[in-house]
Amino acid sequence: MDKAYENRLTAGTYRDDVQCQLRLQPDPRDEAEQPMEAWISERLLARLRHLALAYDLPLLSRLPAIGAIAYPEIQLSSVEDELAFLFEIVTDQALLQAIAPIQEMIGRATNEPLGWSLVVEAP
Repeated sequence: MDKAYENRLTAGTYRDDVQCQLRLQPDPRDEAEQPMEAWISERLLARLRHLALAYDLPLLSRLPAIGAIAYPEIQLSSVEDELAFLFEIVTDQALLQAIAPIQEMIGRATNEPLGWSLVVEAP
């Protein structure tokens, strides 16, 4: 295999990219909870969306190219299942590292159900 594309599998390649926000947002009535935030490269978010489209994953395929989407708490276990499927079949370490915070956020939402929503915002 030619090494010309090897950099696409390295997280540092995406360091200077436009970043998209991942945010676990508490219910607006719960003033005590703070949102969790993480960032993902616009290109890696697009890669995740394209993989979801390729494998017919209904929730992750709705990830935005522009704008935002909110997954309510009731959908988070399905999003977690879709991510787990991708983690089983994808060996792209840059992508896997970039989406790991989503799993952490979903874990928090499922361990502390309070009306959370996962918001993904692209520029």
